[in-house]
Amino acid sequence: MWKDMQQFKADFFKALAHPLRIHILEVLSEGDRTVNEIQKELNREGSGVSQQLSVLRAKNIVVVTNKEKHVVY
Repeated sequence: MWKDMQQFKADFFKALAHPLRIHILEVLSEGDRTVNEIQKELNREGSGVSQQLSVLRAKNIVVVTNKEKHVVY
């Protein structure tokens, strides 16, 4: 059990070990956003934001909901 918790913590901190991911979490702390909204707020284009959101999603740090035709984080 102890090793499981240590591994969870290590994985969690690895997921946070990127400046863009931290910035994304700061934006999301203010409320739900679509990928496009996050990109606009961060002044970023392309797949970079989507790639970092995928990492956060894989580690269960962010959750996704579908609203109409949009994916919301």
